[in-house]
Amino acid sequence: MPSIPIKPEYTPTFGQLYGPRWRAARRATRAAIIALVLALLVLAAAVVLTLTDAHYSHGGPVPFHLRYRSLSRVAPVDGEYVRLAATGPDGALENAFAVGPLELGAYSGNVSGYLPIYANGVIAGLIRQYPDFALQGEGEERVDTTNGVYNPAGYEISFSTRLGGVPVDGRVVLIVAPHGDGRAGLTVTMLTRANSGVDAAHPVGSDGVLNLPFGTLTFVG
Repeated sequence: MPSIPIKPEYTPTFGQLYGPRWRAARRATRAAIIALVLALLVLAAAVVLTLTDAHYSHGGPVPFHLRYRSLSRVAPVDGEYVRLAATGPDGALENAFAVGPLELGAYSGNVSGYLPIYANGVIAGLIRQYPDFALQGEGEERVDTTNGVYNPAGYEISFSTRLGGVPVDGRVVLIVAPHGDGRAGLTVTMLTRANSGVDAAHPVGSDGVLNLPFGTLTFVG
């Protein structure tokens, strides 16, 4: 293939300057340079992926999306839509964020009055799931999950437990979708290793790694 003509003022080109040196270099030297360049490209890609938020979107009757960082998608459990997690150097859990369905039974009156009753069953399930479960608090959670539209229909349960002998703080947030019949929504479960850089004075998900997925969780539609 003929080369593209280059104006004299744009010469010498990179190839003209270093081509002879490259061809004259030993094969081992060229291989080492190629390996170094590939390693730098991999490192650059890793940095970009680390600094860029990942996205998750879910359709169905209760569509939503969220962003996350420093977490990896793992296999959902117990009917969850999505589960994100990160482990420490010792292999123990550092953070976990899961979103599953919320399906309320028939009720009369305001949903905010029914959620505490429904939460009793959720707490009973947490006690069965975590033998070291200790309830720390519960109450109304005023969440904003609709692109700036205030949505007060939420309820939270804060607790502590141990996983593999490691102390963990947890929080379950029940969020009723702003669209529909008031009986469908999302159950958000957040876990973080105790004293893992999260301010203990704030609920799990209010700061640290879990703040991004919880803060960007948005109903669609």
